[in-house]
Amino acid sequence: MLMREIDAALASFGDSRCLDAGGGGPVTGHGMSAGIGRAVSTLLSLGLAAGDRVLVVADRNLDAATLYFACLRTGAAFTALDPAVDKDALGAVLDDAQPTILVAPQATLTRSAQKLRMSRVRTALTMERDGGGTYRDLCAGQQPSRTSMLVRPGDLALLHYDLTRAPRALTFTHAALARQARLAKGLLGLRKGQRLALALPVWAAPPSLATLAAAWMSGAAVQWMSAPGAHDADVLLADADDEASVAGRAMRTLSRSGPAGAGAYVAIDEAGLIAAKGDDGAMRVLPELESRLEDGKLVIADKCLFSGYWRRAQDSERALEPGMRFRTGLAARPQPDGSVVLADQP
Repeated sequence: MLMREIDAALASFGDSRCLDAGGGGPVTGHGMSAGIGRAVSTLLSLGLAAGDRVLVVADRNLDAATLYFACLRTGAAFTALDPAVDKDALGAVLDDAQPTILVAPQATLTRSAQKLRMSRVRTALTMERDGGGTYRDLCAGQQPSRTSMLVRPGDLALLHYDLTRAPRALTFTHAALARQARLAKGLLGLRKGQRLALALPVWAAPPSLATLAAAWMSGAAVQWMSAPGAHDADVLLADADDEASVAGRAMRTLSRSGPAGAGAYVAIDEAGLIAAKGDDGAMRVLPELESRLEDGKLVIADKCLFSGYWRRAQDSERALEPGMRFRTGLAARPQPDGSVVLADQP
């Protein structure tokens, strides 16, 4: 499972920095482990059970990240939304995800107070720390827990909403998230002692979470950046602001830069990172990805895939064929060397 690999990676960092969270300063491996442990203790103290959903409305920050990993450890499913989400969209997600716990800015809770009274949210907490019982206050008073629930590979781990369309969530299992992290680890090729600067805007999207986990699993520290800029990392991974809608889904290009040279990757939310730019400029599908070509279109049959749409059985059946085969709709063509190149590129 992914959380076991993350725990082992953080233990290897020890008192060395594993994360530079911006305003929060550097975080060591032991510090990150303790933060996750306190988040686990807090969730359990609130009566969270395996299979429950936790909704976090937050910018990228240390508390939100530890909540994500705490959910992985406790068997709860994690969902994150940007604080800019409007009241109607948040209400739709509350109806759809039916979270047990909501952590959000006070302004968001106040704006949605009426909706919250009619929702299934049992506990709503503000993220701000003010000494009055907010989420951060509760965490500060907890002892780190090493408790790990019995989590199976096929258990739900993440709901990812795309609010540019009618609210509909992609579902990911623990096995899918672990597979995405391992594919990202092989693709990034980071080494122990290196640093990865992450400037991806949607911090809780599957590709972003996979690259964070991949860096730690490689022994590389992570520096969070709100936008590409000055950094001292070995690799900068950023959004190339190059997005295309192909076959009804978004493809996004991530740019890689650093002393060792530049590069680019293609990611889709349904599967994470799926292709990398070669020396000839072509986007080649990752050879490790279980995929094939059918009628000139890329079909993915890998464990990295999402497992369907939350509470939408018919949509899931249309998207995923028997045997978990996902027709991406992306045009691709085989190469003489056996590789597959995407014809559709952002």
